[in-house]
Amino acid sequence: MSQLLVVFLFGGLFAGALAHFLRGGSARIARIAAVVLFGLGLLFALIPQLRLG
Repeated sequence: MSQLLVVFLFGGLFAGALAHFLRGGSARIARIAAVVLFGLGLLFALIPQLRLG
């Protein structure tokens, strides 16, 4: 589980950095990918803390 978390977080950071250097539609796609990947990483990081009971 922690390996998947690291992959999502670093994937999001890499896509965000890539979006900085791209132009036009490619940058928009890279930004969306960065948000999705980083968001999934944060979600997987928070799931164990959200368990009730």
